[in-house]
Amino acid sequence: MGSYFHVIERKVGGNLDAFRRELGRLRESGHFHRDRHERIMRIAQTVGFGHIVRQCLVDTGHRAGCEVHVLTSTGIVLVFNAHSRKLVTVLVARPGQVARYYEPFGEDVPDWLMARAYENTCVRHLNY
Repeated sequence: MGSYFHVIERKVGGNLDAFRRELGRLRESGHFHRDRHERIMRIAQTVGFGHIVRQCLVDTGHRAGCEVHVLTSTGIVLVFNAHSRKLVTVLVARPGQVARYYEPFGEDVPDWLMARAYENTCVRHLNY
Protein backbone atom coordinates (compact mmCIF):
# COMPACT_ATOMS: atom_id res chain seq x y z
CA MET A 1 0.00 0.00 0.00
CA GLY A 2 2.94 2.28 0.23
CA SER A 3 3.93 4.55 3.06
CA TYR A 4 0.91 6.86 2.83
CA PHE A 5 -2.37 5.44 4.10
CA HIS A 6 -4.81 7.76 5.85
CA VAL A 7 -8.26 6.58 6.94
CA ILE A 8 -10.51 9.62 6.74
CA GLU A 9 -13.84 8.29 7.99
CA ARG A 10 -15.64 5.03 8.65
CA LYS A 11 -19.03 3.37 8.63
CA VAL A 12 -19.52 0.29 10.79
CA GLY A 13 -21.44 -2.72 9.53
CA GLY A 14 -23.57 -3.11 6.48
CA ASN A 15 -24.69 -5.62 3.91
CA LEU A 16 -22.79 -6.45 0.73
CA ASP A 17 -25.96 -6.67 -1.34
CA ALA A 18 -27.16 -3.27 -0.10
CA PHE A 19 -23.70 -1.80 -0.74
CA ARG A 20 -23.76 -3.12 -4.32
CA ARG A 21 -27.25 -1.67 -4.87
CA GLU A 22 -25.98 1.70 -3.61
CA LEU A 23 -23.17 1.62 -6.16
CA GLY A 24 -25.45 0.74 -9.03
CA ARG A 25 -24.04 -1.44 -11.78
CA LEU A 26 -20.74 -2.88 -10.59
CA ARG A 27 -17.95 -1.66 -12.82
CA GLU A 28 -14.40 -2.91 -12.73
CA SER A 29 -11.26 -0.94 -13.39
CA GLY A 30 -9.04 -2.16 -16.22
CA HIS A 31 -6.46 -3.29 -13.65
CA PHE A 32 -9.01 -5.40 -11.84
CA HIS A 33 -10.44 -6.92 -15.01
CA ARG A 34 -7.02 -7.97 -16.33
CA ASP A 35 -5.35 -9.22 -13.17
CA ARG A 36 -7.76 -10.17 -10.41
CA HIS A 37 -10.33 -12.74 -11.54
CA GLU A 38 -8.22 -15.70 -10.41
CA ARG A 39 -7.92 -14.18 -6.93
CA ILE A 40 -11.69 -13.63 -6.75
CA MET A 41 -12.36 -17.27 -7.60
CA ARG A 42 -9.87 -18.49 -4.98
CA ILE A 43 -11.46 -16.27 -2.32
CA ALA A 44 -15.00 -17.35 -3.24
CA GLN A 45 -14.06 -21.02 -3.07
CA THR A 46 -12.11 -20.87 0.21
CA VAL A 47 -13.42 -18.21 2.61
CA GLY A 48 -16.21 -16.39 0.78
CA PHE A 49 -17.05 -12.73 1.17
CA GLY A 50 -19.15 -12.70 4.36
CA HIS A 51 -20.82 -9.48 5.46
CA ILE A 52 -19.52 -5.93 5.79
CA VAL A 53 -17.77 -5.18 9.07
CA ARG A 54 -16.44 -1.71 8.24
CA GLN A 55 -16.31 0.72 5.33
CA CYS A 56 -13.55 3.31 5.29
CA LEU A 57 -12.79 6.28 3.09
CA VAL A 58 -9.03 6.07 2.59
CA ASP A 59 -6.54 8.52 1.12
CA THR A 60 -3.59 6.49 -0.18
CA GLY A 61 -2.06 9.42 -2.03
CA HIS A 62 -2.93 7.82 -5.37
CA ARG A 63 -3.40 10.21 -8.27
CA ALA A 64 -6.87 8.73 -8.97
CA GLY A 65 -8.05 10.02 -5.58
CA CYS A 66 -9.51 8.46 -2.47
CA GLU A 67 -10.70 4.88 -2.16
CA VAL A 68 -13.49 3.16 -0.29
CA HIS A 69 -12.20 0.05 1.49
CA VAL A 70 -14.92 -2.43 2.45
CA LEU A 71 -13.70 -4.89 5.11
CA THR A 72 -15.75 -8.07 5.40
CA SER A 73 -16.26 -10.63 8.15
CA THR A 74 -14.08 -13.11 6.27
CA GLY A 75 -11.08 -10.75 6.27
CA ILE A 76 -11.47 -9.66 2.67
CA VAL A 77 -11.15 -6.02 1.54
CA LEU A 78 -12.96 -4.78 -1.55
CA VAL A 79 -11.33 -1.57 -2.81
CA PHE A 80 -13.38 0.90 -4.86
CA ASN A 81 -12.38 4.24 -6.34
CA ALA A 82 -14.42 6.79 -4.36
CA HIS A 83 -15.05 9.02 -7.38
CA SER A 84 -15.72 6.55 -10.21
CA ARG A 85 -17.11 3.82 -7.90
CA LYS A 86 -15.22 1.23 -9.92
CA LEU A 87 -13.97 -1.90 -8.20
CA VAL A 88 -10.18 -1.57 -8.20
CA THR A 89 -9.09 -4.75 -6.43
CA VAL A 90 -9.98 -7.35 -3.84
CA LEU A 91 -7.44 -8.06 -1.11
CA VAL A 92 -6.95 -10.73 1.50
CA ALA A 93 -6.23 -8.47 4.48
CA ARG A 94 -3.12 -9.05 6.55
CA PRO A 95 -3.47 -8.43 10.31
CA GLY A 96 -1.61 -5.10 10.04
CA GLN A 97 -3.98 -3.90 7.32
CA VAL A 98 -7.01 -4.75 9.45
CA ALA A 99 -5.53 -2.79 12.36
CA ARG A 100 -5.15 0.33 10.18
CA TYR A 101 -8.94 0.52 9.78
CA TYR A 102 -9.39 0.72 13.58
CA GLU A 103 -6.35 2.56 14.98
CA PRO A 104 -7.22 6.08 13.72
CA PHE A 105 -10.41 5.95 15.79
CA GLY A 106 -8.81 4.55 18.94
CA GLU A 107 -10.73 1.30 18.57
CA ASP A 108 -9.52 -2.23 19.16
CA VAL A 109 -9.80 -4.75 16.35
CA PRO A 110 -12.18 -7.55 17.32
CA ASP A 111 -10.14 -10.64 18.23
CA TRP A 112 -12.14 -12.87 15.89
CA LEU A 113 -11.39 -10.58 12.94
CA MET A 114 -7.67 -10.42 13.68
CA ALA A 115 -7.66 -14.22 14.00
CA ARG A 116 -9.39 -14.51 10.62
CA ALA A 117 -6.82 -12.23 8.96
CA TYR A 118 -3.99 -14.26 10.49
CA GLU A 119 -5.56 -17.54 9.37
CA ASN A 120 -6.12 -16.30 5.81
CA THR A 121 -2.58 -15.02 5.35
CA CYS A 122 -0.37 -17.15 7.60
CA VAL A 123 -2.17 -20.51 7.62
CA ARG A 124 -4.06 -20.64 4.31
CA HIS A 125 -1.52 -18.43 2.48
CA LEU A 126 -4.25 -16.78 0.41
CA ASN A 127 -2.01 -13.83 -0.49
CA TYR A 128 0.40 -16.05 -2.42
